[in-house]
Amino acid sequence: MAVGKSSAEVWDAYIQLWRTYYQFSPGTDQEKTWYSQSLTKLNDLGDQRRMRLLSGRVGSVPVMMWVALLGTGAITIAFSFLFGTPNATAQIIMSSGLAFTIALVMVAIIALGQPFAGITRIGPQPFEQLEAMFKHLELR
Repeated sequence: MAVGKSSAEVWDAYIQLWRTYYQFSPGTDQEKTWYSQSLTKLNDLGDQRRMRLLSGRVGSVPVMMWVALLGTGAITIAFSFLFGTPNATAQIIMSSGLAFTIALVMVAIIALGQPFAGITRIGPQPFEQLEAMFKHLELR
């Protein structure tokens, strides 16, 4: 997902899971209850997977938003010069601090715009932990 594509292996496992559900026929009331609840959870899983794939594809900030961000950043920094101080060093430090803050916000926007790649990426660890838990339950 870091490159914006889904895994064929994951889709095959998901399809196999649905096939298993189609083939299962609950017999008792308890099985019907569990089947109904697990089917709801399987639908939720599909919805969450689609949302995850969609958020991985979208990933970029529109050009118009960048124009607005850069424009307001430049205006804000230029505006800081209207509050000039007699000390040039203090003015430079104040304006540099403001520019640095605006730059950090833009870096955060870039980083958060790519949820499955880069410094803020979401790793596979939660899924691997869940898979290990299911395998442990299978052994019992």
